[in-house]
Amino acid sequence: MITNKIIEFIGMPGSGKTFYENKIIKLGKKKIIKNNFNYLNKLQKTKFIILFIFSYPIFFFKSFNLILKNILKKKEFRKYSYYFYNEIAYRSYFEFKIKDKIILLNSEGFVYRASNYFNYIFNKKTEKYLNCLPKVDLIIFVKSYKKTNLLRTKKRKIGYKYNEKDLKDYYKKTNFLKKVCNFLKKKKIKIIFINNFNNNNYRKNLKKIIKYI
Repeated sequence: MITNKIIEFIGMPGSGKTFYENKIIKLGKKKIIKNNFNYLNKLQKTKFIILFIFSYPIFFFKSFNLILKNILKKKEFRKYSYYFYNEIAYRSYFEFKIKDKIILLNSEGFVYRASNYFNYIFNKKTEKYLNCLPKVDLIIFVKSYKKTNLLRTKKRKIGYKYNEKDLKDYYKKTNFLKKVCNFLKKKKIKIIFINNFNNNNYRKNLKKIIKYI
């Protein structure tokens, strides 16, 4: 394992990102952690956000501008700004404070949220944005059928569920994520694909993931 290794899960809601994330954390015990928005208090978050801005100024201001420009509805702005600021605070804490051989797992992080910032349109602007991404050592793309994803999310008592717009844009988003992966592959970022089309092959998928981390 590499010091401060950062792994991001991407894939459509219901594909199994959080499922595999939690399974891996149990296997890795204290050596593997997940992004925890509640770990830091407000003062600590402010401190680490400032450190993040100094470390990744271009990425920070590009992201903030995209959130302001593309997420026009108040609820949407609050949601994406909440995820962004909490994520950069914990990410900065992880980079500056944790010096042991620890792996950070991030479900739906910087790479995944780019799909919302660019409205599922991959172009030169998207490439420029991806070129200034903070470090990511491994991307795990969890794939599943649309019908399966819908069934899984419907069973949830809490958490994300598809709305009409999500269903309409489903394939636009999956294609966007595939194009992002193809682009990042060219930048020598390791990407593995997990086929989670049913719930019976998760042990095989876990072995595949553990092999790479």
